[in-house]
Amino acid sequence: MFRIEHPGSPEAIGGLLTLLDEGLVERPDLREMFSRGIRATLMRKAEYRIGLPRTDDLQELNVMLAERLEARRKERPKGKPRGEPNGE
Repeated sequence: MFRIEHPGSPEAIGGLLTLLDEGLVERPDLREMFSRGIRATLMRKAEYRIGLPRTDDLQELNVMLAERLEARRKERPKGKPRGEPNGE
């Protein structure tokens, strides 16, 4: 959970979610708990607020996260560094 709360980037979370999903195949109760906790973490982190619908499934959460990150990447204008308005 610590690695998910403090990733190098939002994109790194996808790999961590996959590992967690595979490791908890036989524990639906833990999958649900982690899914809710991770969603809450992603929504409150100021540096990459990502709104995700409620889900109790880690695999579904991973897919939704990937879709949101891809949409965000496409929306960001090319040639402008992240975090700097108007490329300044």
